[in-house]
Amino acid sequence: MDTSFIKNTNQDFVAPKPYFKENYAVIAASSSNEYAPYLSVWLQSILDHASHNTNYDIFVFERGISAENKKKLQDSINCENIHLRFVNPISLLSSYDLKFHGDYNIECYFRLCSPLILHNFKKVVFTDVDLIFNADPKELYDTPVDDKPLAACLDLVWGAFVQDPKADWKEYADKVLKLDDPFGYFNTGVMLLNIPEFNKNDYSRKIIERCAATHYRILEQDALNAFFQKDIFYLDTAWNFPTENKAFKAGNLFQFMPMRFFKQYKADRKNPKIIHWAGGGKPWKDPSEDLAYLWWEYARKTPFYEEILMRLTALLGSFQTQQQGGNVDLIRRVMHYRRDKIKYWRYKILSKITFGKRRKRYKQKRRELKEQLRQIRQIMK
Repeated sequence: MDTSFIKNTNQDFVAPKPYFKENYAVIAASSSNEYAPYLSVWLQSILDHASHNTNYDIFVFERGISAENKKKLQDSINCENIHLRFVNPISLLSSYDLKFHGDYNIECYFRLCSPLILHNFKKVVFTDVDLIFNADPKELYDTPVDDKPLAACLDLVWGAFVQDPKADWKEYADKVLKLDDPFGYFNTGVMLLNIPEFNKNDYSRKIIERCAATHYRILEQDALNAFFQKDIFYLDTAWNFPTENKAFKAGNLFQFMPMRFFKQYKADRKNPKIIHWAGGGKPWKDPSEDLAYLWWEYARKTPFYEEILMRLTALLGSFQTQQQGGNVDLIRRVMHYRRDKIKYWRYKILSKITFGKRRKRYKQKRRELKEQLRQIRQIMK
């Protein structure tokens, strides 16, 4: 393995070794301190589906989770076959000008460092934390990926974005991502990484450099798709089932989904192995979101349950305050946040490719929508 990427950082680096000697699965996720309560729900779903006959080596990639929250997470594990560790990968990214916007943060890029940090392992299941396991992670970990660098699920919802005539995602897929097949786009919320293959080809560095050089809409997910195209192992899509959040329903998004995708989506819904609240519509912000009741079943078992409730109460209180102030339109926009973000990008592109009065009009619309989105993010924090 070429360790120059690691040596170039200003910090000594000690790669973790397997905690268990045999029959183990390696699982990882990124989290900030703010997301620690939701990380605990992710962890609880693993605990509830873990087999007593398997050892689970779990890593949390973070840079600022408090000692108190780490202890809470550690104490929530009361079985000897599950081990939880925290690693800070920020030194591997410090020399890059990585871009993120809106709801995204630097933690999104941590998964790109995982093959370097976990080079003593063969594979790792790396996921987002806005999801719950509905099956044993060992089943996913044992999936043979052959010589492919990673395994991931086809993004069925992306297929609807690409075919939505009101959006510009097809143009973005063609001109920015340069995808040979825009319908082969995969979601990186659940990935099985082939660590030796990644490190042998220096993929981490190459993709991080691409992220630093390009302004991607969906950050490292777009970069991974643009880099690998379809050179991956496609998992059963039940391993990354995206919920139909309220924004999708309001825009009738799924009517644009290719028929073969829609049939697969309906089949997966009957028995999803992982349920993913991708994009907007988080269950901790709105318990009436699609399948949110399943997320709350795990939340009630965590040591963060009261804090999660307190945050929800504060959020609902801010909604009520806004409504009492007469700004009903702002409340409506909170519910359609994702749709308005897409509209913002459309205005931004049109303000650059049009001329005269049309260009001036789109610039004004872009500025107005940018301010509205900023207000909404303040409410949703």
